[in-house]
Amino acid sequence: MKLSLRQIHPGCIAVQCEADPGIYKSLKPDQPVPNPLPIKDVIWFDATKSTIIIRPIITYPSERYFEAKYGQIEEIALEGFDVEPPEDEQAIHDALFQLPTGFIKNIEAGLGFPKEYSSIVDCVEELDDVTSLIITKRGSTRLDGACFYLAYREFETLRLSLARITRGYQREGRIDRAIQSHNTLLTTLDSQRFPEKRRPLKKDTISNLLVGRDHSTTELSKRDRAGMVAAVRSSAPTIATETPDVLYGLQRDIELVSLDVLIERFGGMLDKKLPESSWQKLFASNPFILSMLFGYPIVEVLGQAHVGGAALTGRGGKIADFLVKNEGTNNVALVEIKTPHTQLLGKEFRGGVYPASGDLVGSVAQVLDQRYQFQKNIAQIKDASEIADIVSYSVDCVVVAGKTPVGKAEQKCLELFRRSMKDVQIYAFDELLQKLVQLRDFLASDEPAER
Repeated sequence: MKLSLRQIHPGCIAVQCEADPGIYKSLKPDQPVPNPLPIKDVIWFDATKSTIIIRPIITYPSERYFEAKYGQIEEIALEGFDVEPPEDEQAIHDALFQLPTGFIKNIEAGLGFPKEYSSIVDCVEELDDVTSLIITKRGSTRLDGACFYLAYREFETLRLSLARITRGYQREGRIDRAIQSHNTLLTTLDSQRFPEKRRPLKKDTISNLLVGRDHSTTELSKRDRAGMVAAVRSSAPTIATETPDVLYGLQRDIELVSLDVLIERFGGMLDKKLPESSWQKLFASNPFILSMLFGYPIVEVLGQAHVGGAALTGRGGKIADFLVKNEGTNNVALVEIKTPHTQLLGKEFRGGVYPASGDLVGSVAQVLDQRYQFQKNIAQIKDASEIADIVSYSVDCVVVAGKTPVGKAEQKCLELFRRSMKDVQIYAFDELLQKLVQLRDFLASDEPAER
């Protein structure tokens, strides 16, 4: 590549570069080489202003050969630097060698920034109409029309950070290559002697990845999310010992998110005419909803239990939607699930008096009969089912059906009927939803709970 000097004015020298005819010939062998060859000023040394102006170009064979290297930035200026204008071609290379660290110092490579610092130009080019990047020792970082001024001290800080990142990737690459070679060559040969290696997770990786970011906009893949859950699960004992408040807060946040999803799902199902089986599946996958129906802690024993047959899981006999037990005493309770569209009240009997509907009375009778059959057959059921820890001291019965009536008279009659039930508790589906909402509001409360 042929270089020459051109004086702009006393104390200011431009270095000119002539295009390589061989590259033109290789790119377009069927076309004549341009004559004369293009010549461009690629760098100015201005001692009068202590300024160096670089105009990077593309020097490798491509369709854009000898054009500006960057899409928008036309020149990079160094302002406030010691300048010694070159007097001959040898002095050009000496002058280029004096450029600050972080710049390409070879005209044959097109000048400008090396690839590891190209993100600086990429970011500046996000500013519309900016064509000059000026790295200055004479002022602060600022935007002035088509010129973006970057304070040299800030440039150096950024450059060092980018260099560290690049070195880190290089180290990671060496580690990955070594691991891959080990697993391919040695593990394949003898997995017992040379077990497969995996790169350990670096210290503070998750913290560096997420802390300080807007977590609501952080997008993680399904595999990343599963990995984070596994990492938290394996570290839970340490977290509980070192920072119990962090673990408590995490648990609380997870519970809130889970409740939000469940409340939305529950509310959506209320408006649809779904079969009983859909609601049974919902309660089976979220058994804590059932626990809100009782004044004591419960655990589910079985769904669709055959309480009148020879065994809980056998065929025939009376089937209860859910068989649960008191976690402390093992006393059993029965839950019968209907649908939100079950009518709770019948037609008006007399002024403002509404009897319980046939569906509701039938549901009450059904669960009472299930209790009778269970208590009568409990010894045989326990023996056949190999569930020895359930007892039937006083079996509670619960019916979940319908929605709360809208009218005041209807609400009064429903309350009178269900409060008169000594052995059966009756809940509407919308009441369960309200319990979930209240639980969510309680967990979201900023007031600390009493302990």
